[in-house]
Parts: sequence; C-alpha cells; structure tokens
Amino acid sequence: MAAIFTPGLKVTEHGIVHKDRRLPLEGVVTVRVGDRVEADQVVARTELPGKIYPVNLANKLGVDAGRLKEFLLKSEGDKVEEGEIIARTNGLFGFFRVEATAIVTGTIESISTITGQVIFQAEPNPADGYA
Repeated sequence: MAAIFTPGLKVTEHGIVHKDRRLPLEGVVTVRVGDRVEADQVVARTELPGKIYPVNLANKLGVDAGRLKEFLLKSEGDKVEEGEIIARTNGLFGFFRVEATAIVTGTIESISTITGQVIFQAEPNPADGYA
C-alpha cells in the first residue's frame, strides 16, 4: 500500500514542541522560562472586560437628567451587586418613592447628567492561556 508523506515530516515517539502563546490583553504569566509544562496546564491568565449595559436612570426615576446625581446612592467606579438599590427619590411625604436597582453585578462606569444614562459594566471574564 502506498503512503503519502509531507517532505520533511518526521514521525517520532517523543519530541519537544515550542509554541508562542499570546493573550488577547495584558495579563500574568504563571510559569517561568525553562519550566516543564503539560498540554492542559494554564501558563498565562488575563481578564476580558465585561459586557456594557446602558440604562436611562433619570427616566426610570422620573427626574430631570441634570438632577440625577442628587438621587444616586452610588457613584462612578463603585462596585454593585445585581438588584442592589443604587438610586432613590424622596417621593411625596414618604409616599410614591421610586427606587432603581443595579441590573448586573459589576461596576458603575459612567453617569451622565446630560442624557440621564448610567453605564454598568459586568464583571470581567477570565481568559486562560494553555500550554
């Protein structure tokens, strides 16, 4: 039976393979040069940014966008949990109070007093590089 071989191809029982692995973003390398690694071993780790969620919070609260910061309980850069109250209006004599909650676990990236938008960013997703 005839066999087809690629020129320069060698079939060996053991061999050393050198590969360059690159992370999509800056990260941390978990091994050192010269370390012996297995095929399923994590050699580098980084975090991919989480999904962005814009919410018109001024509209939800029924307030003017310019006054939005008066009602916020959290500010830019704060970590939030899904369902956590982040803004509240005073209402009328304690009645008709409106509350707004975080729609995702993550951070508040920006607050606009022009558009009334609050932008949430979900928690980062880990990305591992394997040997």
